[in-house]
Amino acid sequence: MPAVRVRDNIQLDPTAYRVLIGGREVARGDVRPDLWLAIDPGGAAKIPLAGEVTREPAFGLPARWIGDADRNRAEAAGFTVVDAPNVIITHLGEVVRRHAGELLSREDLKAMVDKVRETSPAVVDELIPGVMTMGLLHRVLTLLLDERVPVSNLPRIMESLATHAPTVKDPADLAERVRVDIGRSVVDRFRDPNGRIRAVVLDPRLEVELRRSVQGPQLVLDPTRLEQLTLRLSDELRKASARGYEVALLCDASLRRALRHALARALADLVVVAYQEIPTDLLMEPVAVIRPEELVAAGPSAVGAMFGPADAARPR
Repeated sequence: MPAVRVRDNIQLDPTAYRVLIGGREVARGDVRPDLWLAIDPGGAAKIPLAGEVTREPAFGLPARWIGDADRNRAEAAGFTVVDAPNVIITHLGEVVRRHAGELLSREDLKAMVDKVRETSPAVVDELIPGVMTMGLLHRVLTLLLDERVPVSNLPRIMESLATHAPTVKDPADLAERVRVDIGRSVVDRFRDPNGRIRAVVLDPRLEVELRRSVQGPQLVLDPTRLEQLTLRLSDELRKASARGYEVALLCDASLRRALRHALARALADLVVVAYQEIPTDLLMEPVAVIRPEELVAAGPSAVGAMFGPADAARPR
């Protein structure tokens, strides 16, 4: 992670902050330095609690700014209570995870490869530069990071690329093959205390419909059904976040990339995982099943709020 520079900006409100990457704003928030943020993880809001209503900036959970006098009562009622500095730290950490692909520079990659060379020189020599350029390796890692796949086990990733890169040249195709080879890293964040993978699954009938709608890297699906699928998944992500855990959407590998591409704009935090990426020794814990009959028109369109009018009307 590159260095974080903190600067004053008199154009902002005294309690506001922005996060910029390469001069471009990617996030902003507002804190109350003398108060505590009481975050509702789900159900706690039924308890009356005074304070300024807001949203926790990293995950958008409902919250309130409260004083010292209400802190103990809020914690007893089930709120997660944090101070302003930790609100900013958590938000910054989430921003870094969401934009990790943008933060990986060529210089960073060179340092990482040099580190691998110290312990696994054969892997590096086999792959670079004869089979793969540093530029192509950078692109593959960026694609993995864009979907929050850890690249800390770079030797294993490079071993996978050494196997596939001689015959596969497209970086997106290479990234898909690497995902299968490092499946444990892909799904580890979704494991519950018993080691099961929490996931939303598609009814087999719906998965067949979606697979038939795949055209190359795109999912050419009726906009209304895509909208309803998005809203249904958004609801499941919200429920999981309120309960304090993450869920993945599971589907077949032949559908994964196109489905992720179709949903990425509206559901940036959704992780789509292929069944083939799950190690055989791990079990799955379905938290919801989405059925085709659920994807029907439901009153006024919510597309404008989720996609924007132009985005929802065109396949991705």
